[in-house]
Amino acid sequence: EAGTVWINTYRASSFMSANGGFKESGYGRRGGFDAMEEFSRLKNVVIDYSGAMQDPFIIRLR
Repeated sequence: EAGTVWINTYRASSFMSANGGFKESGYGRRGGFDAMEEFSRLKNVVIDYSGAMQDPFIIRLR
């Protein structure tokens, strides 16, 4: 396991590269898409564009 590997160069990096700890080191991922996934929670949003809002307290049988 390696945090960063350079081939034919030294100290080259990108702001999109994730960095941080491994396993149970206590350090999370910072930077890049790994960090976005770590700090994101999946949410679902349902929007009804079918028309005017109906009374939510009326029971409708379909």
